[in-house]
Amino acid sequence: MLAVKGYYDGSCVQLSEQLCIKENTNVIITITEEPASNSDAKKRTSSNDPFLRALEHNSLVIKTGIDVDEYMEELRGNDRV
Repeated sequence: MLAVKGYYDGSCVQLSEQLCIKENTNVIITITEEPASNSDAKKRTSSNDPFLRALEHNSLVIKTGIDVDEYMEELRGNDRV
């Protein structure tokens, strides 16, 4: 049995530590009813997922100068019959 700290963000439980478990593994969740501390709040802002961390820092965003609305209109220009 493993114990891992985490917090409830209002919609789901977020783990504060990295954990590798197999899919469909049974888990037991214990609610401590204590609010998360300020140090836990800092951990919440940086995800354990590298993709989500990159999104937080905009490292996956490429500036193109293209207007999004014009681009979408061009893409959809011929899809209507």
